[in-house]
Amino acid sequence: MKKRNVVLGGLLLAAWGSITVNAADLVPTKLMSMELARDIAQKTVEACRAQGYQVAAVVVDRGGEPQVVFRDVYANRFNVEIATRKANTSILSGANSSEIRKRAATFAPNSIPSTASSSWTAAYPSAPAGNWSVRSA
Repeated sequence: MKKRNVVLGGLLLAAWGSITVNAADLVPTKLMSMELARDIAQKTVEACRAQGYQVAAVVVDRGGEPQVVFRDVYANRFNVEIATRKANTSILSGANSSEIRKRAATFAPNSIPSTASSSWTAAYPSAPAGNWSVRSA
């Protein structure tokens, strides 16, 4: 088994050496810095705290992986999970949670509870130029 993997790996390396990569073949990607993600989460928690809510704020990257998680004193692990799922839903749908709630209410009125105890933030480049869109609720 190991010998086959070594041979297969060698063939892949040989094939890679014969591939020419041009600049036009590469896709530039903008990534958010850890400091920006931290600031977004912190401001979200502070804004909710000022309104009397104890929340979890999750900033996810373009792939939906949590980049920063802030959890206020009384927010529990379920708030973190809800915030993460809300952020991922926002990225997948391209809408903030209040818009998603409006859309869902047309299909099942009165079935969507308010989730004031969790907060989420998703930030990602909205255009190739790298302007950041921040969605939060």
